[in-house]
Amino acid sequence: IYNRQKLSNCHLVGSRVSRMTFTRTIALLALVVLATARPQDPKDVDAQILSSSFDEDPGKSYAFGFETDNGIKQEQAAELIPGPTEEEGSQKVTGSYTFFADDGNEYTVTFTAGEDGFLAEGNHLPTPPPNPPHVDELLAQLGL
Repeated sequence: IYNRQKLSNCHLVGSRVSRMTFTRTIALLALVVLATARPQDPKDVDAQILSSSFDEDPGKSYAFGFETDNGIKQEQAAELIPGPTEEEGSQKVTGSYTFFADDGNEYTVTFTAGEDGFLAEGNHLPTPPPNPPHVDELLAQLGL
C-alpha cells in the first residue's frame, strides 16, 4: 500500500525551478525512449526531420512534436495540476506516437499519464478478456 499524497509530494516538483527541470527531463526522456525503442534500420539512419516544435510555460506546461520523412511522428503535451499547496500536485501528460513496424504496417499509440498511471491505446495493442458475469454484477452493485 502506498500513500498517493506522498508520491505527489516528490521533491522534484517542489519548486518552480525544479518543476521546469522535471518537465524538460520528462520531455527528453520521452524522445530518448522513442528513439531507442525502435530497431534502427539502415533506412532510418538518414531520416530527415520534416517538422519539430516545442512550447513551454515554465513550471506549468509544455508541448512538443516532431515528424520525420520515414513516417515517425510524436506529439506530447503536459500540464501541472496544482495541489492544495505549492509543493503538492501532479502532472498530466497526453500524447501519441506513430511508427512503421517491421511488418510494414503503420501503428499509432495514444496515451495519457497522470494520477491514474500510464494508459496507452492502439488498435494493435492487446485487450483484456471480458469480465466474468459475477464480476460485472459486483461492479454494478458498487456503482462502478
